[in-house]
Amino acid sequence: MDPASKRAKPPGVSNARRLLILSLRYAVSPKEYAVLRRRILLKGPGGLRAATPSKAQFDAICYEPGRDDYLPATSRAGLRVFLLTYIVFNSWDIVVGRLAKGRRKGVVDGWTKKAIGTPTTGRTTPPKSPNLLFSLSLSTMVVAHRLLYKFFFRLRGNLLLPQARTFRLRHPKVARLFLSRLSPSIGSALAGLALLIYPAGDRRTTVSAWTFVKALEFCYNRLEDEGWFRNKPWWFASWMLFPIASGQLLYTFVFDRDCFPSEYGSFIMGYSKEYVQARPVGYPDHLQWPGTYDIVDSIGKIAGLNYPPFNSAILYPNVNPLPKSLQLVSPILSPAHPTITSLQCALLHPQEPSCLKTYLAFWASEFTSVAKFMSVVYAISWLPRYKAFLRNPAGALGKLSKSTLLTTTFITGSIGTSWGMACLFQKLLPRHLLPKGRYWLGGFIGGLWALVDSRGGRSNFLYTFRVGLISAWKVLAKKGYVRGVKNGDVYLFILALAIINSLYDTGEHAVSGSFSRRVLSSVRGRGLKDPVKQAEKALDKGKGKEADTSEFMAAGEK
Repeated sequence: MDPASKRAKPPGVSNARRLLILSLRYAVSPKEYAVLRRRILLKGPGGLRAATPSKAQFDAICYEPGRDDYLPATSRAGLRVFLLTYIVFNSWDIVVGRLAKGRRKGVVDGWTKKAIGTPTTGRTTPPKSPNLLFSLSLSTMVVAHRLLYKFFFRLRGNLLLPQARTFRLRHPKVARLFLSRLSPSIGSALAGLALLIYPAGDRRTTVSAWTFVKALEFCYNRLEDEGWFRNKPWWFASWMLFPIASGQLLYTFVFDRDCFPSEYGSFIMGYSKEYVQARPVGYPDHLQWPGTYDIVDSIGKIAGLNYPPFNSAILYPNVNPLPKSLQLVSPILSPAHPTITSLQCALLHPQEPSCLKTYLAFWASEFTSVAKFMSVVYAISWLPRYKAFLRNPAGALGKLSKSTLLTTTFITGSIGTSWGMACLFQKLLPRHLLPKGRYWLGGFIGGLWALVDSRGGRSNFLYTFRVGLISAWKVLAKKGYVRGVKNGDVYLFILALAIINSLYDTGEHAVSGSFSRRVLSSVRGRGLKDPVKQAEKALDKGKGKEADTSEFMAAGEK
């Protein structure tokens, strides 16, 4: 027998156990198996303990000379992504279901039901579960990306060998295609076809839009690194995206609500109590009160009527009754203050005739509410950086307070000004001038508050821009201005992934965010490593060694 074959098969490992170990390594690594064996398998029944391979046997099979671990590592990565995403999305559904049950104990209007997400009574079978299909789609994408990247990387390396000269001469176009430095980056992006596993819908569209906006962000970073924006003015930054998106979203919210993201709207409505009238305390249960949907629809209908004047039912009960389209909001308009002259103002702030006082009352009531919410959000965001917090608590608290204050001012000002501009335009503009366009303009002006948080709110601006893009596309498709392409969101995702891969492979600094760089490194089979931070650490070590050497030489000269 060949001596090499004897070394390949460690003593004490039967063929059945060997096959078991070779199968297990596609699910767990040797380190994970050691923990699993010690904490779970050895505490099981006697038969299970007897069938459990020892750590030495597992390591001997996995670390055999010449054995490639790339395919098992790829399988393990895909399995981890599947389990992680499936657990996270199911946990989120459970939390949302609990919130929905809690809300249903009180008075819940139509908007809240849609925003919170009322769980269905029937159970979804596992093969058709959206969370299962989405997790399967992401895990398949990770596996395919790692395999495709290695394939195109090795193909390029083999074509560069002298032995491939004949092939390069016979097929120059094909050789030029695969010899490109970007061929692994673009070829591996075909893994995005795995998104087709998940049915077309909002979640798939969101993933594609998120990736596309990220690609645009990284392209901007590359251009900035190359000096394209060296002499840009101080105000030229990502905050400029927010007013455009804010104007589009406010217009869509009022006139095309079916194209508006409910999650975004639930947040806005949660901090608009001065302008969206809730059911009064003690209001008789047998009397109907308009829900949030009814109020928003009525705002759009008032704009469609070119903002008719308001005639108080208290002073003139039989003069100019409300149109039939506005009867649902009659409980708000009928007792409105008699001195209000605008029907829109009577709907937005019926108890206060002054638009300015309503705007100031909005700041007084909502600023503290938004501040509480943002303080919790920023406190949670600091949890992964708890070591930095413990090293310098005072400095960390200062940064936390500053971020909370700036973001609170930005959000409160944006929401309040967008509503307040509706009242201001009512007084400044003629009734027939821009009856609908003034809402886009009001949202744009309200979005200018983003300048307050221009340095720290980039993620918020990009999120709103992404939501605005999706909403704008839905509006254009609804009105017939554009035609959707079947599975176009998947093709957009593949294009964005190819751009991100190309930017990463030609210079990791263009990819902002350590997490993004770690993910891109992982889908290349290089582990969750940040090459930028590794280069910085290596540079710091090199500087330290250089300093030590210079000090030693200086001492020698003395």
